[in-house]
Amino acid sequence: VAAEVRAVDGVIDCPRVRLRRSGNRSFVDLNVNIDRAVGLERAHDVALEIERRICVKIPPADMMVHTEPTEGDEQLVDRIKVMADRTPDILDVHNILAHEIEGKIYLDLHLTVTPLLTLGEAHKIADSLEETVRSEMENIAMVTHIESNLHFLASGEDITSSSGSMVNLVKNVAREEAALKDCHEVTVRKVNDHLSLTLHCLFDENLVISEVHEVSSRIEDRVKGAIPDVDAVLVHVEPS
Repeated sequence: VAAEVRAVDGVIDCPRVRLRRSGNRSFVDLNVNIDRAVGLERAHDVALEIERRICVKIPPADMMVHTEPTEGDEQLVDRIKVMADRTPDILDVHNILAHEIEGKIYLDLHLTVTPLLTLGEAHKIADSLEETVRSEMENIAMVTHIESNLHFLASGEDITSSSGSMVNLVKNVAREEAALKDCHEVTVRKVNDHLSLTLHCLFDENLVISEVHEVSSRIEDRVKGAIPDVDAVLVHVEPS
């Protein structure tokens, strides 16, 4: 039920679901978080759509939908997860890093997809999520698909232009991996006095995701070993 509710456009989260049966009828009581910026009429439409969907899934059902306004920025991670839930073939999205630079929010996140998908197939899925995020959220400058152990919103600074030697070193280290076709772009950011690197790497589109993930992890470890001052290394994979 919660997954069906989260799939409704305009819903941020469904934190509580209560179900009970009496005779041949089901009684459903929902708490639903919607964006505070949504107007009353739109909130009503969202509630009606939720009722319609649940009644299809659990007929006959008596519904009670409690809509609760939620500040969108406070639910950034939840909103991304909801969008991922609506994207076919995404099993999970986690380790979300968000930081703000000059008024724009940069997102880095890790997607889990079916391991037997090729890189080309997985990249199309990732592109689909990117399009959804950009269409539903303002001021999103970039969405990458990586692994990270960070998940906070912080102010940052792009220092790529003044980090030429580091960029070249990172590219050379990444290119030591035989399975990598190229590392064509490196972004260096300073967030709360911590360095974060994003690498854009090209792989054969026919490689399975499990192998791409292993190579990406080795690249992250190599870069961290070569540059101890770096706190996070994020590898964005692209098919070639």
